[in-house]
Amino acid sequence: MDLVVLAYHRWIEGDLLTRYAGTMINQHPADLSDLDDSGARRFTGKDPVRSAMAAGRTTTRTSCFAVDETRDGGAVLAMGPQVPVQGRQAAGEPAPRRNLSGRLNRRES
Repeated sequence: MDLVVLAYHRWIEGDLLTRYAGTMINQHPADLSDLDDSGARRFTGKDPVRSAMAAGRTTTRTSCFAVDETRDGGAVLAMGPQVPVQGRQAAGEPAPRRNLSGRLNRRES
């Protein structure tokens, strides 16, 4: 397999990460180029757009990055255009933490 593209709110770990190491990219919903004073990415994790809005950012953008063993820490490959968020309200509650184990959606026939 040459490339695996991801775009969902799950951490990739263990055998899946090992098997496809160096071939996975992810579409992150926020700006991974925004760094704090220590050089760490500000808007990582499961609800980064909400975090950016709560921090007073007036725009955000998507980031495409190489998946590695870090959490939203791989090399940024491309960035989307800046999108205004000024005047919009962040949702009151953070995105729920979901666990897929044992909860597969199955169609009943």
